[in-house]
Amino acid sequence: MLTLESRLAATRRDLAMALRHVSVVRYDAFGDRGGRFSFSAALLDDAGDGLVITSIHARSETRTYLKGLSAGDSDITLSPEEMQAVRLARGADS
Repeated sequence: MLTLESRLAATRRDLAMALRHVSVVRYDAFGDRGGRFSFSAALLDDAGDGLVITSIHARSETRTYLKGLSAGDSDITLSPEEMQAVRLARGADS
């Protein structure tokens, strides 16, 4: 039988790996021509591992991109909006 302390420790380990730090940055990808329909969303665990989803909206199409993160960094270059979303998800003010 597991003790209360061991159950609590296991729950804390599981929670640290949950994607619970989330932020969304909305913007106009084409400078006042398409509205603020584009966005970057960061979803991170306590270690900064997770992903960034970006959707770029234009008049005739929308493209969606996914980039993985390890310790808050990606092997694919992040856009300024994606970097802002990661900073916000990690608790930075801007």
